[in-house]
Amino acid sequence: MRDRHRLKPMRVLGRPPEERDRPRDALTGALLRRLERREVLKLLVLAPLLGLAACAPRGPEPIRYGEAICPYCRMMISDNRYGAQLITRRGRVHSFDSIECMVAYAIRNALMDTDLLGRYVTDFEHPGNLMAAEEAAYLQSPQLRSPMLVNITAFANEGARDAAHRSYGGSPLSFADLERVVREARFV
Repeated sequence: MRDRHRLKPMRVLGRPPEERDRPRDALTGALLRRLERREVLKLLVLAPLLGLAACAPRGPEPIRYGEAICPYCRMMISDNRYGAQLITRRGRVHSFDSIECMVAYAIRNALMDTDLLGRYVTDFEHPGNLMAAEEAAYLQSPQLRSPMLVNITAFANEGARDAAHRSYGGSPLSFADLERVVREARFV
């Protein structure tokens, strides 16, 4: 009767039975001996490189036009001539339906340059193509109506902006002017 109530010995999981009694150091040594010297060298070289790649600054991600929602105005991002994007130091990517939404979001959330990995805007002449916001040239023109009607449009360079300015009129702007223009429009 007592035998029925006796507990069965537990099976040790993790290592095969022939290796259970050997110390772990011996197992590690046996594993390393199995690997060829080249494989060990590859692991030693690739491990730090993979670590660096994981920490490398990221560039812009494609904006999902027709699907993504702007975190500032809560509208669907639909016009691929005006999309914008912020990437924070924590790696969060925020996509916006217009440049003014991106600027207003940064103002409202008190985001400083040190909080951001990058700011990107869409080149008006190449819809869907994101470029660094600091390097773009801007035009504010009522003839070029942006989704939120502050009418800020980005161009890849000053030559393209000046050509658009001759065609559409308006005011040429620099990156430094954007915050002022958004505040003056009372968009924040």
